[in-house]
Amino acid sequence: MSRDRLRVLVLGGTSVILVLACTFGLDWFRINVGRGILDEALGGAVGFDLRTIHGCANGNCSSISFSKLSGGFDTLAPLVFFESLGFALLVAIQTYTKVMSGSGSDKLARVNYTVAVLLFVLTVFAGYLLAPQFPATEMFGFTLSIDRTWAPALMLLAAVTGLMANYSAVTQDDRVAFAPVLPVARVVPAAAPVPPVDVPAPVRASVTPIPNLQYATATATLSRAGLDARREDGTALLVMWRDVVGVVVRRLPEPLDGHTFIDVVSTAGATLRLLPWTRLDGDPLGVDLDDVDFEPHARAIVAHIVAHAPAATLDAGTRAFVDGGATTRPTQVPDLATLAILDARLA
Repeated sequence: MSRDRLRVLVLGGTSVILVLACTFGLDWFRINVGRGILDEALGGAVGFDLRTIHGCANGNCSSISFSKLSGGFDTLAPLVFFESLGFALLVAIQTYTKVMSGSGSDKLARVNYTVAVLLFVLTVFAGYLLAPQFPATEMFGFTLSIDRTWAPALMLLAAVTGLMANYSAVTQDDRVAFAPVLPVARVVPAAAPVPPVDVPAPVRASVTPIPNLQYATATATLSRAGLDARREDGTALLVMWRDVVGVVVRRLPEPLDGHTFIDVVSTAGATLRLLPWTRLDGDPLGVDLDDVDFEPHARAIVAHIVAHAPAATLDAGTRAFVDGGATTRPTQVPDLATLAILDARLA
């Protein structure tokens, strides 16, 4: 299991467990008896949970409704009860989706944010601002008072951890526009373009190159120093490993046949896009690049680049693909407009 999925599982599981504990297992308030004859009669305390007031006397336990209370807790407690259960269900679904598929639902995330904020507000009012009240009373040598337990604070913690799980379940690519967060590349003059040359025939004859694709690389030679490449527009580039700041793996939109591609991000104007028809040679990768299926080799290519480029970082979507199993596919760019945004960010 990848670190991203494990983080979501821990946060989501913690949130669900805290919600269930606060709704079914813990009292929110207690009427405590300081000392005196009622201490034994009442069994120590009368508890308020989110549904009833309950206590024991002389070995007999019973519960009553909130109708006799004042302070607003009787109205808010049922709202917190049902709101918290709905929130726990949404967190559980989002966590399951992330763990099983590698990426949570963006639509569910928006709903979950709203529910979490509402739960937080209701908990503050029910647990702190409109709690059941009556002044501490001293009679016949004993004192009665309503004391708050840890349950409201734990419910607030459940809302926060649930929000963190929800945020972590949706990758940066899903929330924004598939535009990775990478270090700012150093701006240097781009290599001067050279006259177009004949692009060598692709190694994988079954894959047809797509014309006018940004940063598309025709040939690339891997060496100890870096990548010696030539783009399809004829631009010759030498990208040193020390200048590489990030690697991005995605799939092209459906109108462009959904091919997997690897973007090597370095200095301004020097992004290289490795595609299934790119001719790769040089340092051995331990894979057969003559194989017609490019996607299984993408992980090995990324690992090779990261091993040689100490400053390279992977965004969340790429990390999920690299850490995933053989059935995990790269995130697909949804449309051509989003691809244009990604291209602009990588310029």
